[in-house]
Amino acid sequence: MKKREASKEDKRNLWLAHEGRIAEGDPAARGLSPIDLEKRRKAEKEKIKKLTSNPNIYVSKTRLNVRNLPLDVDAKALKQMFAKAGNVPLKGVTSCKIVRDEARKDSAGTPRSKGYGFVSFAEHESALNALRMVNNNPKALTTYLGKQASRVLMPLIGYYGNRF
Repeated sequence: MKKREASKEDKRNLWLAHEGRIAEGDPAARGLSPIDLEKRRKAEKEKIKKLTSNPNIYVSKTRLNVRNLPLDVDAKALKQMFAKAGNVPLKGVTSCKIVRDEARKDSAGTPRSKGYGFVSFAEHESALNALRMVNNNPKALTTYLGKQASRVLMPLIGYYGNRF
């Protein structure tokens, strides 16, 4: 009961920081390569460092950080995937951005994806639902987009910190 009361008073939403976390030894970690586990450990460490070092950073209830994306997934496909996973219409996903490397361009001159991005939802429940459906799901691209990935990737998703 006290934990629930404390989380309601937590204006930084720190209670969401560990949602979707998969650590070594967890049942969900079965089948993950040591490299994937290391990526997840590193991402968790970065997030905790950021949140503990700056009291002006909070965890958004509606914005997700998406890592370990195939390089050929674009923002439109990512938005469709998360709308389906969050069980919301496309307008329920308010924004979607793939981070790109301006210094590296493909043959068409488009900046290459860095393999991560951000997805924002209109409602917290939709973001939480999408996180739980897509995080660590190697079939997410096939299930939600009908697209086969060039290699099996386990999406790494968590809530993202913003500044007050």
